[in-house]
Amino acid sequence: MGIIMSDLTRSAPFAPDKSSSPSTRRVLLAETDPIALRVCREALQGAGFEVANVETGLAAVVAVRDSRPDMIFVASQLRDSTGYEAIEWIRANPDTREVPIVLLTADADKHEGSAVTEPVARLRKPLSAAAIRRAVADILK
Repeated sequence: MGIIMSDLTRSAPFAPDKSSSPSTRRVLLAETDPIALRVCREALQGAGFEVANVETGLAAVVAVRDSRPDMIFVASQLRDSTGYEAIEWIRANPDTREVPIVLLTADADKHEGSAVTEPVARLRKPLSAAAIRRAVADILK
């Protein structure tokens, strides 16, 4: 499935917050599972990140394009697509292709795809706050 960036509506998942510091790091969380969402949100916010959540691949593409998060966590299965499709769409845009992506998966098997769809890290569900913090620390090195 291909998407045309101009066909997507604009969104702003990171609400303007006058109390936020300009140096606050932002994470986009593309996840539908309420438990994984809660664990990720709590771990990331506890580490000082601003977190926005979307539930579809298309919403993730729009949010990344419009808000330029510092990092993306994406579930392997979203409401409208796979996480791999969302990664491919995000990386198709030269302005967003370098944003680090962490794949959240319940699958034991590694996805057999192109280098374009390969995340910088994978976390297997059930998630733990410690694993999330380790992945973030590794990416920010």
